[in-house]
Amino acid sequence: MSMTHLSEVEIKDLIGRYTSELNKLTYQASKVQETITDLKQYIQIDQSPSINTEQYFNTPISPKKMNVAEVLGSNEEVDLPETGSGYRLSEWDYFVLDSLKEARMTLVNSDFFKLAAKKIKIEGIEISRSQLHGKINRSIHKLTHKRGILIKVQFSGKGFAYALSNWLDENGKLLLSYKRKSIRSNN
Repeated sequence: MSMTHLSEVEIKDLIGRYTSELNKLTYQASKVQETITDLKQYIQIDQSPSINTEQYFNTPISPKKMNVAEVLGSNEEVDLPETGSGYRLSEWDYFVLDSLKEARMTLVNSDFFKLAAKKIKIEGIEISRSQLHGKINRSIHKLTHKRGILIKVQFSGKGFAYALSNWLDENGKLLLSYKRKSIRSNN
């Protein structure tokens, strides 16, 4: 069917439809590109050795230089430099797991960051605030989505708290003994 058989109204209608379709496709293409970029980022973090879940859960907590409850209960702010040399990611995976294991309750992103900020200050690690946020967030993502060792759970606040997967009952509900408790400062 040639264009000569279409009225001006029909042609304008087609132009409108095609323009709309093009806009939708352009939007979808940008979303796909964002997803590709995100996926490439996570390829880099998935190169660390695989964690043996059973072995990890049955291993005692390594000696700590800081007390998780004390750090989370403190109002002390840990200042971090704007630049830094970074730190090996696989150690941050274990840091996230050890923090939960020692706290014996669900933790939120800000808890992990506060503990991590204290850790790097104690150990003299040079890393910026944004680098540290990136490392913690990537570890949480990997342990939740790729390894299944962490589980997202709802809590009475914004976002999610995280639990070790063996803290859930057979119905996938968080055991009450691990529910996030109020962290009050003694300062």
